[in-house]
Amino acid sequence: MNKWKPQEIALAISKREEGKTWAKIAAEMYAEGWPKRSQSNYSSTIAKLSKKYDLKIAKSNAEKMRSMTNEKETSYHFSTSTTWREDPATRKQCKFIASLTLPKGTDLQKKALEHKLCVSAKEGNLTKEVAGQQIDLLGGSETKRTIAPTKEVRKTSNGGWVRWSKKEDAILMDYNEKGEIPPSNVFNNRTDKAISQRLYRLKRKESPVGDLRLKTLEANFPSPYENNTASTKEDYVSIHDRDNKPVRLNNEESKVFAKTNEVWAYDESLSLLVSFPEISIEEARETYERPYWVIAKHYEKHYDLTYAVSEELVMKATEIRHQMKRNMEPKKKPSLLKRWKLRRITKREKRLNRKLDKALTKLSKLQKKVNIDG
Repeated sequence: MNKWKPQEIALAISKREEGKTWAKIAAEMYAEGWPKRSQSNYSSTIAKLSKKYDLKIAKSNAEKMRSMTNEKETSYHFSTSTTWREDPATRKQCKFIASLTLPKGTDLQKKALEHKLCVSAKEGNLTKEVAGQQIDLLGGSETKRTIAPTKEVRKTSNGGWVRWSKKEDAILMDYNEKGEIPPSNVFNNRTDKAISQRLYRLKRKESPVGDLRLKTLEANFPSPYENNTASTKEDYVSIHDRDNKPVRLNNEESKVFAKTNEVWAYDESLSLLVSFPEISIEEARETYERPYWVIAKHYEKHYDLTYAVSEELVMKATEIRHQMKRNMEPKKKPSLLKRWKLRRITKREKRLNRKLDKALTKLSKLQKKVNIDG
C-alpha cells in the first residue's frame, strides 16, 4: 500500500475546495501520476486528516500576487509539519498534562483543561515536543514505573545466562565446608539468590541420597531386558513360564522347498518382478518353490540393481505392468456427437434394409405373376 504524501493530500484538498467530486479528483490525481486510489479512499482519508489535524491549504505570497493579477496558475504548499516533533500533541498527552496540572481537581475541571489543550494542539500551538517537555517539568516522567535492577546480571552476548564455572563451584564448596554462604562481592555479577540456589544444587548433586534412591529403584523394579533373552527353544519356554506368559511355538515341521538353493532363471526373475506386489505368501511359495524370505530378498536385490541384468529386468517388468494396467482399463465412452452420428447411421441402415425388403417382396410377386401368365 502506497503511503500518503503531504503534497498529495494538499493537492486533493485544493481540488475539493474547487468543488470537484471525489470520483473526478481520484481520476485526475491518477492521471497526474499519483498512486491509484478509489474515491472512497480519498474521501475517508481527507476527512479523517482534516478532522484530526485541522488541515488547511495556505497560499504563498507569490500566489497572493498571482491571484491579484488574475493569473490562472496557482500552487499550494502543505501547512503541516514534516517531523513528528512538530506534529500536534496527542489527546493522551493532553489528558496526562491536565491530570498533572490539576492533581486535586475534579473530573469536570480536568476534562475542560484537556479540551482546551486539544484545541490548542489542533491550532498548532501545542506540539508533541512541547507537550513532552511540559510533562517532564510537571514531574510526569518520575511517575512512570521503571524497574532498575540493583545489580547487573551476567548474560552472554546473545542474551542467555552465563553458566557457573568450576572455579566458582569450588569457591562455593569451600565456603560450604566452613558452614557459610559466600557474599555476592566474591563473584562477578552474581546475586545472593543465584548463589544460594547454586549451592543448594551442588549439595544435592554430591549427596549420597541420589545413589541410594537409584539402588532402591533397581532392587524393587528390575530391568525388563535383564535375563529375558532366549537363545534356544528351552530358554524361551522357561522364561515365559517364569513370567506367566503364553508360549506360542509353531510345533509343525518346517516346510522344505525344492529350489531353495537353486539359481534363479531369467524368466523366474521377470515373473517375480511383475507379480510380486499382488501375489500372496502362499502363492509365492507354491509358484517359485522357495521360502518367502528368499523370494523377498531376491526381489529386493533386483530393485537395488545388485545384479548385471537387474536394470534390464526392472525396465521390462515395469513395461509389462503398465501394459497390463492399460489392458485392464475400461474403454472410453464415445462422445455425445459420436453417439448421435452412430444412431443416425444405424437408422439409415435400417431404413435402407426395409426398402430393400419391400423391393425384394415386389420382385418376387412379379416373378410369380409372370410365371402364371406364361
